[in-house]
Amino acid sequence: MIQTLERALRVAVAGPDAANYQGRSELRIQVPRRAPLDFVVVSTPGYLDVGGGLSLSIGITLWNAYTGDGVYTIAAGQSGATASKVTFYARNTARTQKTLRTYNTAGAPCKLTFAKGATTGSVDCPLIRSLEATEVSFRMSWGD
Repeated sequence: MIQTLERALRVAVAGPDAANYQGRSELRIQVPRRAPLDFVVVSTPGYLDVGGGLSLSIGITLWNAYTGDGVYTIAAGQSGATASKVTFYARNTARTQKTLRTYNTAGAPCKLTFAKGATTGSVDCPLIRSLEATEVSFRMSWGD
């Protein structure tokens, strides 16, 4: 089942693509209706303007591990189409030529917490790398 819900959202990125956002935003939350509940996806439906000329598109995917509300870990080094991962795209909206950087490889384990069927939760990635080897920390929480 895919739900699009307006949630309170906090995003903090420290590093070259630094961002701090706090507000309400739509999130897409996908959790299977039937057993086995083995995946969950939480994402922004498009780019989120986080200020300072920066926009982020965010996707959190936990594959073959989701069993319901609780705390999960994404191991360092996971990437690829079928891996559990935190991915976000950063683009500079202040320039005509938009730069885009893809962050999608955890350099350290990421902690994911899901509650209320994943409609509330948080992500804490102390180190996440882009395809260009740029490193940032990423934290996000969402809820009522």
